[in-house]
Amino acid sequence: MPETLYIGKNIIELDVVDSTNNYASKLVANQEALDGTVVVAHFQGEGKGQRGNVWSSEPGKNLTFSLVLNPKRVAPSEAFVISKIVSLAICKYLESVIDEDVFIKWPNDIYVGEKKICGILIENQFKGNNFEYAIIGIGLNVNQTNFQNLPRVTSLFLESKKELDLKSVLNELLKSIEIFYLRFQREGVSSIHEEYLANLLFVDEMRRYKTSQGDITGKIVNVLSSGQLEIKTKEGQLFNFDIKELEFVF
Repeated sequence: MPETLYIGKNIIELDVVDSTNNYASKLVANQEALDGTVVVAHFQGEGKGQRGNVWSSEPGKNLTFSLVLNPKRVAPSEAFVISKIVSLAICKYLESVIDEDVFIKWPNDIYVGEKKICGILIENQFKGNNFEYAIIGIGLNVNQTNFQNLPRVTSLFLESKKELDLKSVLNELLKSIEIFYLRFQREGVSSIHEEYLANLLFVDEMRRYKTSQGDITGKIVNVLSSGQLEIKTKEGQLFNFDIKELEFVF
């Protein structure tokens, strides 16, 4: 059990499940999920990713879990702060394990250099003007070494050359998430925003991006409270993009 105040104190461990996010959603619907509940699966048959993608993971090699939070102090219009908290917490944990630069690829993938090591899918539930629950699905590549036909993917083992205990990794991740979550509750989003921006992949770099209106060249300068990515073009124009409106070019 992690050394936390409440995140991960209630852990549900499953051998096989379609998706830990789906399982957690049912717990929430049945009012069976305590704040901080974690659902861990050894294998997900239908792991979810961003943009409708499937998160594929070798059984027993990686971490696939969902965390349920009840962020009462977060307004629905600022829900993206949950993504900032979680992605930054994961980023900082990974930096303590591997001697490589770790980045947050907007909106919430975690990269080592230019290779993906972790994916995050957050599903929020609102009731009127209240933020009811955030269900945070996390897939972290830990001990997997073979990613067929996926050249831009890596794992903790490939980066550290050490096999890691999955339960220990989970415990340390949950501790890191709680540290940043409590920091946000005490100090507000401004306390983590600049650190989040500093850890963004390609921030302040002039890069090419694909958009629905064609390619643009610009640099990331901000992520708004709505979650939109703000890019300043080489001509000095500012554009804001939603998740499905922009694609990174490597």
